[in-house]
Amino acid sequence: MSEFPDDRTVNIAIPQEWVNQLQERSRQTGRPISELLREAVGQYLAIDILTSSPSPVELELLKREVSDLRRKLFVLEKTAVSLELLESRVATLERRVGWGTVTPGLSNPPVVDDDDEEIYDEPDEILTDFLPD
Repeated sequence: MSEFPDDRTVNIAIPQEWVNQLQERSRQTGRPISELLREAVGQYLAIDILTSSPSPVELELLKREVSDLRRKLFVLEKTAVSLELLESRVATLERRVGWGTVTPGLSNPPVVDDDDEEIYDEPDEILTDFLPD
């Protein structure tokens, strides 16, 4: 017996690629291809198939889809937090090794002579060297 009393069967030719996609979607959702096609035509015609009370099978499928989407959302949120932590760590490391960063235009670091007195400054001199005499 048919699901709808006025059901009509329609035969159409569609590309093999669509058939493959329908078979894959059917496998993923556990829904028959005819149901997927009926839903697609209903959406195209702006008919909300779920306005009538959904069958227990449809409800179970929707629950599974919601559960799957929640799981994916959890993974994405966790990944975003992991990326934020990683970015924070990289920024900290960059600050710590700021001297090691490459500055465009400087091919070689400055060279200091062995007899340069400023290299041998005492700590108190280093702190006061910038002050005017």
